[in-house]
Amino acid sequence: MSSMIRRIAFALFLIACLPLQARATAYFSSIDDLPIPDGMTELADQSLVFDTPAGRIVTAAAEGATTVAAVRAYYRSALPPLGWAPRPDDDGDSFVREGQTLTIDYAVAGGEVTVRIRLVPTGADGKARGKGAAKGAGE
Repeated sequence: MSSMIRRIAFALFLIACLPLQARATAYFSSIDDLPIPDGMTELADQSLVFDTPAGRIVTAAAEGATTVAAVRAYYRSALPPLGWAPRPDDDGDSFVREGQTLTIDYAVAGGEVTVRIRLVPTGADGKARGKGAAKGAGE
């Protein structure tokens, strides 16, 4: 009988652990292949998408109780496997991929970090194109 109780207890333990392993990565609704760091929530009302002859211009935002360092580390490890390369002339918050530049800005208020993402076409000179494409202070 105690063997049966141990088996049931072990099975319940495994079932309880499933949600931890099955946790899905969330992605921005306006940039469907850009993940949102754990603990952050998309601010969908701050998303904008423009289609231009030069390419798509997208802004997206998310916030959460985390640190700028944690979000920076997340994107520096998550983006290269998705084809994004850090821009060599940047401090690590801009990435390029297939004619696009992705720039990440940060703001901290009330113990929460807001991350703002800009996706713009990259010009022939490798610089981001579009109004507001230059990286802001952000911190």
